[in-house]
Amino acid sequence: MMGRWRHDVALLYYLLSTLYTFAISFTKTTFVLFLLERQLARLDVHLVFAVFTLASLSLEPLTAAYGELHGRQRSFLLGCAVKAVAAVVFFLGLDFWHFVAAEILSGLGATLVSGSLVSWMVNQLRNSGRGQEVYLVLANRQRLKSLAYILGGLAGAYLGSLDLALPWLAVAVSMVVTGAITALVMGETGTLTFSRRVTFDLRRLTSGYRQIYDDPRLALLLSATFVMSLALAFPSIYWLTSLSHLHGFPIRYLGWAWVGIAAAHFLGSSLITVLVRLFRGKVESLIILTVLSCVFLCLTMLSAGHPTSYVLWYLLFEFFKPHHEALKADLINHLTDNEGRLTVLSVRSLLADLGRTVGLLGLGLYAQVFGDRAAWMFSALWLLVAAAIMFGFRILAGKQVGSYHAMNALPNSE
Repeated sequence: MMGRWRHDVALLYYLLSTLYTFAISFTKTTFVLFLLERQLARLDVHLVFAVFTLASLSLEPLTAAYGELHGRQRSFLLGCAVKAVAAVVFFLGLDFWHFVAAEILSGLGATLVSGSLVSWMVNQLRNSGRGQEVYLVLANRQRLKSLAYILGGLAGAYLGSLDLALPWLAVAVSMVVTGAITALVMGETGTLTFSRRVTFDLRRLTSGYRQIYDDPRLALLLSATFVMSLALAFPSIYWLTSLSHLHGFPIRYLGWAWVGIAAAHFLGSSLITVLVRLFRGKVESLIILTVLSCVFLCLTMLSAGHPTSYVLWYLLFEFFKPHHEALKADLINHLTDNEGRLTVLSVRSLLADLGRTVGLLGLGLYAQVFGDRAAWMFSALWLLVAAAIMFGFRILAGKQVGSYHAMNALPNSE
């Protein structure tokens, strides 16, 4: 059985990515409550979140270089170890500065992990002649990610009802387990001797940045990533809080609201291929689904006074999130080669972090001046900007007919 896992890249990718997602989901429903219990003011809570993003932004280029120079396995393994240490610091932490230190460590771990596993999977599949399977593997991974979020969120809510620090201990243990399994079963092919590796790695390190500069299609996709992250940041953070503030939702039930979001992601992931076929292509699907996300976000805010419709419209908004992530990732992977893929994916992660930071801080200040409803509507406007960028990508990519059809081709099977 272990031999099968060691030699099937897709199965191994599913296993490791699901374990990692399960580990980080323990604190999804209790993080803010934990910080508030530790006597942090609401402004301090926002600053703690900002520290993670700023740490990710500043460390991303260095950790991308580490992954290119030392391999995806080492990058992912070290990321799991650092995330485990960060969780222990959270578990033992008592004040603001402890949590700032923990978030810096967590940001370092997240950047070491970001892009390394998916880049490893894409390279291994392409090297074995299975490059056409990348899209379906990414779509299936979204399904498993949603399931891991459901299980981890429920487990974390239960542990948090006993002690709000316990979910952090669960994160630490889960990260150690994930790292141990990674060390046992994950490997990379095509290793080089040290004398050849220095020259090759320096070329590979700059290759990703050169690809972004030389290919305007890739630059447009990365721009759409930034704008999409900016648009989604404010609603994603504040919806659960708004359930309590607007509708008196008991805190003990917020975990089940998180399960509803994860279930929407799971269902959306399961129907990615169906929607791609319905809209006759990946690029077309991404444009249409982004516009639909804008519509459902507006309907959510307009129905704020009606709890049932408020929940329903928002869950439909969440339903499309896995499509955005999987489709953009597939298009980016198609446009990059093995040498610079990890760097490109790290840049994508960096831009996503930057977009979230701008969205949280900018739209947060906007909400203070004009109100939450205006901030939500402004978020919806940015979704339309993202759709316009993707439409520009379609026009530009469509000029290269053969390449566009290969990139936009429908999957042959589930």
